[in-house]
Amino acid sequence: MKKSIKKLHVFLSVLLMAVIILGVIDNHIVKAAPDTIRNNTVNPASGPGITDVSDTGEISGIIDGEVFDSDTGINTTGTNAGIISGNTYKIVSALDNSYVWRIRDKSYYNGRNVQLYKDEGTNAEKFVFIKQKDGFFKIKSTNSSKMLESDRENSSEGANLCQYDNSNGENQLWKPVPAGGGYFYLENKANGLVAGINSNKAENKTNIQMYSNKQSENQKFKLISTTPLADATYKIVPVLDSSYAWHVKYGSYDNGATIHLYKDDNYINTPKFIFTRQSNGFYTIENTNSGKMVECKGAGQKSGTDICQNIRTTSTAQQWKLIPTEDGYYYLQNRCNNLVASVAGGKAGNNVNIQMAALNKTASQKFQIMVTFPLANGTYVLESALNNSYVWDISGASKADKGNLQLYEYNGSDAQKFVVKKHYGEWEYYTIQSLNSKKLVECNSKKQKNGINIWQYSESKTADTAQLWKPVASGDGKYYLQNWYNNLVAGVKDGKAANKANIQLYKRVNNNGLKFKFADPDKKKVKSKYPNGLLFPLKGKITRSSNLKTKGYYCDYKAANKTPVYAPADGTVVFNQSYAVKYKKLASYGNNIVFTSSDKKYTVRCAHLSSFKDVKLKYTSSLPYQCGADKYTCKTVKIGERKVKQGDLIGYTGKTGNASGFHIHIEVTKSGKPADPANTFTTWK
Repeated sequence: MKKSIKKLHVFLSVLLMAVIILGVIDNHIVKAAPDTIRNNTVNPASGPGITDVSDTGEISGIIDGEVFDSDTGINTTGTNAGIISGNTYKIVSALDNSYVWRIRDKSYYNGRNVQLYKDEGTNAEKFVFIKQKDGFFKIKSTNSSKMLESDRENSSEGANLCQYDNSNGENQLWKPVPAGGGYFYLENKANGLVAGINSNKAENKTNIQMYSNKQSENQKFKLISTTPLADATYKIVPVLDSSYAWHVKYGSYDNGATIHLYKDDNYINTPKFIFTRQSNGFYTIENTNSGKMVECKGAGQKSGTDICQNIRTTSTAQQWKLIPTEDGYYYLQNRCNNLVASVAGGKAGNNVNIQMAALNKTASQKFQIMVTFPLANGTYVLESALNNSYVWDISGASKADKGNLQLYEYNGSDAQKFVVKKHYGEWEYYTIQSLNSKKLVECNSKKQKNGINIWQYSESKTADTAQLWKPVASGDGKYYLQNWYNNLVAGVKDGKAANKANIQLYKRVNNNGLKFKFADPDKKKVKSKYPNGLLFPLKGKITRSSNLKTKGYYCDYKAANKTPVYAPADGTVVFNQSYAVKYKKLASYGNNIVFTSSDKKYTVRCAHLSSFKDVKLKYTSSLPYQCGADKYTCKTVKIGERKVKQGDLIGYTGKTGNASGFHIHIEVTKSGKPADPANTFTTWK
């Protein structure tokens, strides 16, 4: 009996010890790595292995600012920790804890050096540690997704520590060696050297280089756990195949448009997303193109539910948890059902849907969230958040230096269109060039005070920072435009949308007068000024016309090449090409459009266009001489037709067919009878 009691005591003691150990382990999982998936709680709707996520409130005190002591293995929460593979850290100098490692210029280029900077919390200061064999780690820049390495061209002391594409080289392997007091030496496997500051003083832009270990303070660094993403725009890339990225089907702006994969075009036209961290540790994901939020469609609870975009709501279907994988990627877990985003069918390809699924830890559920340019190079209209009918405009369509930047109701002119280009070497900044004048938008003062004027000026032969602008996402697809020269942002004077309202520089606050949207001119509609509502405005004047006695009515209007032509009213457009049969080249009317109003009352022919909107041309070159010079036969072929709404873009002016200069030829019939375009359209903007 006594032996049985003794065995029972031993069993209970062992059981109690196991409970305590499990409690410590569980506590460590919760506190040290709250963004990892806990497998001990199963949500019936999710399937095995998925945690039932609860709202724990503000958790920044847990995953932000958590310091690890390399000697004792104790962090600030008092639990056994260590470096967690897949987690994000900032690397802090022992010389001054307010200084951290940063990629020079916040660059994404191969070979860019690592330097010391004052901590600002940017992505260029955040690094993912990915565990390898024998205690080594790879260190990935959150900003560029490139790996840190000891310079591959130089293995001696003083070699730079830089970033480069992922490789199998030992120069990308790092061992954190305990240095005491919670610090590490970061030792490179290829050369046995350790990272160190090229100075005994913490200062901005001081290089991080490789040295023999002298156990000096400038070689000691502390790892501090931090949130993975900062204020930037991202593309979402499947680990299955990094040549694809998340897209919205057909580039749609509609609610409910599904998310699918499409071939990535390397930072240019791939959709951009903004990740905004909420107080409960979840993120919202905003499509910068549409201003819509990524959500689990209909808050569905089943695997196979589509992921789509929708207007911003407070629904948990729009809340996502970023769960780091040990190999440096993320699972995207939805709060409404605890399922994770997954590539349908497990194979990347164009138009393959992104859907919800129970976690299985396969590559189809792993995504790389990569910093990308907020804007593609291209031509834009800059709409005011106060009223999207009002846009940036150069006063009087001036082509002179100091032509003033103002707000004006959109009229489709080139003075309201701006060519936006990334500035080489400083990836966050762009130049903004007037399409009309070819001059750059710039500020005219370095002072940091409200009301500084903005104008256009000739492009500087040197890098003039007054002509560089940083788009800073403000939410809902809009941006602040921050000037490099003085860090102020563009804004509408007095905060009222009106013609000729001046655009000036101001200190950044949350105000719609300071926010602008980069809109596609091809999708921007012009309000018709014409009583009959037939044709939308084209710049130009009548250069030639006819009357009824000379084969009907027509008018030729002078128009610059590629001036947009818009549908004059609701109706149908037929896209035609007139061509010489013998030569298979455009002749006569060239590329021409026949518009018929929905009430069948009006028809309008527009000839000599350079191209059509979203219609592929069959013939692309014109004959060099007039119709009939070689006695050739001319035919017209229909290459497209579609219904349009008033204001839809349908084509661009040109000089195709038998045309000697850029213009548009217009013919009109009203109730089946020829009408004089010059009288029908008396005013042209």
